[in-house]
Amino acid sequence: MLSINKLKLVIIFSIIIPTLAFSLPMEWHGVFAVDHHSLQNYRGVEENNTPTDSLWGETQEPLPAPGNQKNATFQSYIIKLRPTLTINDSASFFAELTTGYGRGGFFGEKPVQNYPQTFGNALYHINMANFDNPINLNQFYMELYSDTAIYQIGRSPDHFGMGLVLNDGHNTWDRFASTRDQLKINFKIGNFSINPFVGKIGTGGSLTTATHAYEYGIPVFYEVAETDLTFGVIWINRSLAEGFDGYRFNLDKPIDDASPTSWKTVGKSNVNFIDIYLKKIWGKFKLEIEIPFFTGEMGNLYKPGEMAKYRAMAGVVNLAYTINDYWKVGLDGGFVSGDDGSEDAFNAMFLNPNYNIAFILFHYNASAISSVKNPGYPFDAYITDTTFFRLYGEFVTGRWNMNLTAIYAFANNPAKAADPQSYNPQKNKLFNAKYDQDKGLGFELDYGLTYSWNDEINIGLDLAYLMAGDYWAFNNTDTPNTLRAPWLFKFKASMDF
Repeated sequence: MLSINKLKLVIIFSIIIPTLAFSLPMEWHGVFAVDHHSLQNYRGVEENNTPTDSLWGETQEPLPAPGNQKNATFQSYIIKLRPTLTINDSASFFAELTTGYGRGGFFGEKPVQNYPQTFGNALYHINMANFDNPINLNQFYMELYSDTAIYQIGRSPDHFGMGLVLNDGHNTWDRFASTRDQLKINFKIGNFSINPFVGKIGTGGSLTTATHAYEYGIPVFYEVAETDLTFGVIWINRSLAEGFDGYRFNLDKPIDDASPTSWKTVGKSNVNFIDIYLKKIWGKFKLEIEIPFFTGEMGNLYKPGEMAKYRAMAGVVNLAYTINDYWKVGLDGGFVSGDDGSEDAFNAMFLNPNYNIAFILFHYNASAISSVKNPGYPFDAYITDTTFFRLYGEFVTGRWNMNLTAIYAFANNPAKAADPQSYNPQKNKLFNAKYDQDKGLGFELDYGLTYSWNDEINIGLDLAYLMAGDYWAFNNTDTPNTLRAPWLFKFKASMDF
């Protein structure tokens, strides 16, 4: 039985907690999504002619899987909880809570039983949640409202244009989000929006400026709602102190693909990011253009203690036409720079992994599927070193949405034997090419079908077939690998609330 004092406490808290809840309104939004991936022939190799003593960075072949398995089957989930707390008329608090990798994780990725694995046979049928799993607080920031501006303070998301580089991950199936710890001020003057910010990337090994990394910039937008015109430009400067050790790389050629030896850290650096965006709508026709590019210097990239030039760019054009209430067609074209392997400058651009052009191509990290020892995870795949064209059609009727897409892509900087050095963008490795590499990345057909169970729940099916180009057969020998076309079956279900 409860004592009188305990009973009083229960009564007091039962009154105070609901009162606080009603005095500070909180809204919960978010996403829960699950999918099943069946990626057949995911390595794209039918017959492997790569010599066993070949260095990993010299071949386009992904890491071999245990037992030389050619097919991958796995399930993943996404969970994003986004509470919003309204403090008063002049302040709000926002956050995003997730868990695991990519705002979620994989079914069966880790033991969920809260007992030692050595008891697996004895407790085989017991399955209980392990409450030691961490919660990731991806975002947490306040917004302060005044008559002249909105102030953001904390770890908040950032987005620009089509999300080629800065992408806030607002779509249901976005597994990543661009965030920074920052102070941002959002001004609006007529048709102009000016949003200067100053942020911090990391503190490195100390709380002194010797190891810090800073970022500041000014996005500017010009919007005219009456003419459906949006124009934006953003400038960001990111600088690293010499002692900052947050960016690690290895452009050398280790014999062991999983070797942690000879890791290097980017030294003192100063890089500018400029992005230009234009969107215009004429009735049923829409045009979008985004051109991001980097310029600056990075330390220790090729030689210890020396700065290397960093120059990279991309450009994407999206044309879309709405035929009627049911049909829409579109054409995308893009150029993403690659690196030629020379040490004069680093020229490779890597787009945000949320930006996808196909269901297979540039969507999966095949080496990460093969081996958990490989750095990165299956969805850490980036569009880079390519020119692509994407033609699509979308049909919507009632609760059904169907789309059919054709994608063709080729590499801008395939390996050439005449060059002193070549660069493998999928493995971030420099190597000496003995033979020329074909530039064809392949032709892919994608089909997607989605059914809206209701306004919050969607169920979908994705099918894809990639006729892999000979670019992927390269193994730096006179007998390239024999390719086999990958194909995908994916079932997915999502809940937005």
